[in-house]
Amino acid sequence: MAYLKRPEKMGDNEVNVRLFGKFEIENKWGKRNEPRANRAGSWMLLKYLLANTGREVPSDELLDAILVGGAESETEVNARVRLTRARKALEPLRLNGAKDGLILFSGGKYSVNPAYDIYTDESYFLELKRRIKAIPTPDPAGMELCIEAIELFRGPYLDDVHTRPWIDKFRRTYANEFAALGLDTLGRVEALGDARAVPLLCRRAVTIAPEAEELHKALVKFLVAQKEEVELLRYISQLTRTGAEWITEFEY
Repeated sequence: MAYLKRPEKMGDNEVNVRLFGKFEIENKWGKRNEPRANRAGSWMLLKYLLANTGREVPSDELLDAILVGGAESETEVNARVRLTRARKALEPLRLNGAKDGLILFSGGKYSVNPAYDIYTDESYFLELKRRIKAIPTPDPAGMELCIEAIELFRGPYLDDVHTRPWIDKFRRTYANEFAALGLDTLGRVEALGDARAVPLLCRRAVTIAPEAEELHKALVKFLVAQKEEVELLRYISQLTRTGAEWITEFEY
């Protein structure tokens, strides 16, 4: 399964999308990141559609998802302006056409143009998860895939200034998925005596799944057993700064 093709090898209708960490969209003509200070619903529109690739999204559903006030707070003029701005943001990537661009709108429904092949880190993670599950713990090939999957998680799902119920739901879901991956990885670390994944796993776990108590306790136990005092102190310090509820009563 292909994931994030090299831009110079991409066809006209191929697009890379990163959903873990800061949102990015990329093709052969360049890369676009949402400005950190951006508050425009145009980028939120794009995110929601890419999170729902493969189906048409009714206008009311999309507006309820991306606007704080929901569909009732929207006007027809504002909706047209938002769609125009979303397409304008894609202009440097030549994805802005109303009929042949990435975002389609017809009959009161939005969709991602099915003519495009979309490659996402989310889809690739699910593929890695399936492959890892099929590999026995003592097999080194499983460890290599675990490391690849951990590296893939650059941060929480759509990690930016925005929060919406659907984004929060995805973040919780993938925080749990990451915690399960971390515990699987630790099992392989102990079985193989190969701790290469641990430093990165610690850094990612603090950011992505601070409330994953079982994973964090297992990591602390491992670091204590390995007498990794510097890494342990750094890790505990980072955990404490997350404000995770369980850490206040944790002793190691």
